[in-house]
Amino acid sequence: MVSDSHREILMERGPLPIIGIDRNGALIYANDTLCALLGHARDDILGRKFWDFLDRDRGRLLKERFLRDRDRGIFRQFETTVRSQSRDDSVISWHNVPFHDSNGRLTEVFSIGADVSPLRRAEARLERLNATLDALSQISRLALRTNDPRDLLDGAADILVSSRVCTGAWIALVGSDGRPVGLVGSPHDEDGMPFQLLAGRREVPPCIARVLSGSPEVTVAEISHTCPECVFTGSDTNVHGVTTVVRHGNNLQGVLVAHLRKPVPGADETRRLFRTIAHDLGFALAMLEAQAMHERAERALAEQTRMLDAFFEASLDPAALLDRDFNFVRVNRAYAETDDRAPCDFIGRNHFELFPDEENKRIFEHVRDTGEPYEVRAKPFIYANNPERGTTYWDWTLVPIFGDGGEVELLSLWLRDVTEECLAREELRRNQDRLRELTAQLAMTEQRERREIAAALHDNLGQTLAFAKMRLGALKQSSSTDTENIDIDEVVDFIDEGIHFTRSLTAQLSPPILSEMGLVAALEALVEDLADRHDLCVTLE
Repeated sequence: MVSDSHREILMERGPLPIIGIDRNGALIYANDTLCALLGHARDDILGRKFWDFLDRDRGRLLKERFLRDRDRGIFRQFETTVRSQSRDDSVISWHNVPFHDSNGRLTEVFSIGADVSPLRRAEARLERLNATLDALSQISRLALRTNDPRDLLDGAADILVSSRVCTGAWIALVGSDGRPVGLVGSPHDEDGMPFQLLAGRREVPPCIARVLSGSPEVTVAEISHTCPECVFTGSDTNVHGVTTVVRHGNNLQGVLVAHLRKPVPGADETRRLFRTIAHDLGFALAMLEAQAMHERAERALAEQTRMLDAFFEASLDPAALLDRDFNFVRVNRAYAETDDRAPCDFIGRNHFELFPDEENKRIFEHVRDTGEPYEVRAKPFIYANNPERGTTYWDWTLVPIFGDGGEVELLSLWLRDVTEECLAREELRRNQDRLRELTAQLAMTEQRERREIAAALHDNLGQTLAFAKMRLGALKQSSSTDTENIDIDEVVDFIDEGIHFTRSLTAQLSPPILSEMGLVAALEALVEDLADRHDLCVTLE
């Protein structure tokens, strides 16, 4: 059995705080453990009300309840925070043993306490962790539903508040130059806006500049004392909280500020939690930016594809896309019409089954295997299934299209029908040859005409003039007695004959009727003259 002295030692020096109070709430007993817990000497404790050593709100409620219900039945157990002068406040769970007189009136209460502070701190920590995890989960779901970074940040701030992670949350957005450009968050003022917008401020608020300068986390209370009219505290500077940067990799996106109801035990852990929140926000912002870039790239690609499709289809030149095995992937209408087919008739069919040609096949294989484009002008081609078309001529451009692995995946074939141009050039060449031949013939005719004119002048006009000259010379040398032997009329006839020949020759070389009445009239006159002079039967067609 335990002796009375041992019981007294156990009560005085035991590990649990023990108190005794009278019916008015005054302390009548306090063991050494309680004195140490409160940080007071026993003489300073005894006689004082027990609720003086409790937290204000809880102490007031316990006082009212104790004085109201002390004779009807005292509560057997309660829990409250005990204020201490020498250390942090402690949460004590009290187990009460009341004593009553013969009339049932309360005379005194003895209570044994158990320090549950570690348990409550663990529970609070677990609650904070669960709230933070729930908030992160909601923020992740929000990031999947929204495409607007500002909506994400504003919604994330509301989630942090509604999940009771903090009482207020704000994100100061930072521009590409590292300066704040705006403030989003929760709670809002009566106009639905945060406390204060940052856009247009010449100077960065000290509370933001401090975080941006390299301090990863600082307390709001510490900032508010050095930052008049802090954008994050409003008119109330008696706040507690943390700030941390929002970034993804090396990309700084803003500053997260969170207000807390009161200082939270485990400041390092609190900072780590908010650092995690800021990291997830940074990641979500980066994903939104990546998604926006992807959507912009898709829109640009779609627009480019639309333009290329329109160009491909609207091209007047035949064009086709073929795979590595030379099967048609796509052809435009101009290509199909060259073979009197529809575009769908080509898809999936092999080029060289439709247009067999070993030389062309070797060209296609070379482009596919080497990746070198091929271009040729006026290449002849005969349609095997339509030989009556004859030889056609085409300008070729065969270009390889490479895939991501660097291999040729497609071949782009562009054609231009230059058959008419080639035929026109061939006709021009033949006409030039004929022109050169006619020119040579004209030169020979001119030479022949010159010889004929020279012969006519020599044999006719020359002889006539020579005879006339001889007669006139004889007349000059003769005496008066011989003059009458010379026939003057004969000389005149020679001269007349020369004049007539000259006129006739001139008329033959350039008939006046040709210039005055045209070719037909000139030919008719020539026919009539030939018939008269040579007694011929000549007809004109």
